[in-house]
Amino acid sequence: MDSLEADLETQAAILDGQHYLTTPERKQLDATVQRLSETYTDIYSTNWPFRYSEKDLDRLSEIRETVQSISKRVRSYNAEFVEQELERYAHLVTDVESVGSIASGEGHALHTIEEMTSI
Repeated sequence: MDSLEADLETQAAILDGQHYLTTPERKQLDATVQRLSETYTDIYSTNWPFRYSEKDLDRLSEIRETVQSISKRVRSYNAEFVEQELERYAHLVTDVESVGSIASGEGHALHTIEEMTSI
């Protein structure tokens, strides 16, 4: 369990807000989160002949929360990154939507964030 946690923490470091999460990176993170989640479930659901100590229960709870948090972060990362970059470079363009409508004769040519970040 410790090695999976360390692996997940190392991989989660790529969620640094500095680059778009590629498909291979996302798949690797998803696989690690899945392995850790399955290991957690196996440990938690095993009927041991003894009760978990308070310290063990706390650790299991922390692991569950970490897995859930990173899983949520992976799912929302690219959309948040694109939004961050749009805000970062907004000062470099004028009204992009009106320029798009003039050039195309219809709505803007930009894709929605959901379209750009779907994998």
